[in-house]
Amino acid sequence: MDPKSQRTDEPGRENRHASDNADSRDARLGYDDEIGPSEEEVLLWAKVEQRRRQAWLSGPTNSEKREWAYRERQYRRSGPGHETDRLAWEAFQNANLAWIGFWSTIAMAPFASYSQFVCAGRDFQERYPRRSANPRVRFDDRC
Repeated sequence: MDPKSQRTDEPGRENRHASDNADSRDARLGYDDEIGPSEEEVLLWAKVEQRRRQAWLSGPTNSEKREWAYRERQYRRSGPGHETDRLAWEAFQNANLAWIGFWSTIAMAPFASYSQFVCAGRDFQERYPRRSANPRVRFDDRC
């Protein structure tokens, strides 16, 4: 016996394995030993499956045929241009994104220019320091 699978509470006596405990717990709770569907569930499934297969063998109903014919006509009327429609839609979306990007760049340009001017000014001060009594105090090191 594996030493890990046995527990001894009393000297010389071994407790049952965990699987034995699980089996007794299942018996107390009223679980059956059988695993799987019951006979009634199998018969119900068989009836449903038989009806489904019979419906498939008998073919589509008249309303399903009309619906399919309508969809087929719509597809054939669209012709080979349906791929062109998709490409046109993608081009429209890309143009829209470019337009939004253009205006957001224009809107943010003053702020970007301002920050570039500030960084350029800081660089100039570091390159050519002033001899003054009050040197500049740096608050951040972003530039």
